[in-house]
Amino acid sequence: MNDSSQRLINDCSNDINKIKKWIDDNPTDSLIQYLVPYAVVRASGTIEYVFKQMIYDYLSAEAGKDTKTYLEHAIIDSSSNPTTSMIARVIQDFDEKKAETFRASLSSEEKHHLNSLVSSRNDVAHGRNINASINSVITELKAGIGILLKLEQVLSY
Repeated sequence: MNDSSQRLINDCSNDINKIKKWIDDNPTDSLIQYLVPYAVVRASGTIEYVFKQMIYDYLSAEAGKDTKTYLEHAIIDSSSNPTTSMIARVIQDFDEKKAETFRASLSSEEKHHLNSLVSSRNDVAHGRNINASINSVITELKAGIGILLKLEQVLSY
C-alpha cells in the first residue's frame, strides 16, 4: 500500500471518528440522518479507491506507458463496488492462485462486514434508507482495512 493510500485510510478513519464523537455528543440531533450515510459513502469509497490503486500499482510496476494508461482506465477509472467477491474476481483476472489465496484468507465475518458496508452505500446511492449506525460503519471500515492488508500480503508474494 503506497503512502497516499495509507494517508487516505487514515484521513477516512479520522473523519469517521470525528462523526462518531459528534453523534455521541449530540444523540438527538437531526443531522445524524445525514452523517451516517455520509460515513457509509466515505468508508466504502475509500476502500474502493485504495483497492483499485493497489491493483493498479501491482500490475503497472514494470509496465510501459501504454499499458499503464490502459490499466488506469480499466482499473482506476472503472466503477466497481469493493465487495470481497469483486476484489477476488479482479485478482483472478490476472492470477488465479493469488485470487484463491485471497479468498481463503478472509473470514466470513470480514466478508459480511465489508459486503454490508457496500450494500449500505448502494442503498444510499439509490435513495433508500439505511439501518446502519456509526458504530457499525466503524466496524465495517475496520474489516475493510483488514481485507486491504490481506490483499497487500497476497500481492506481495
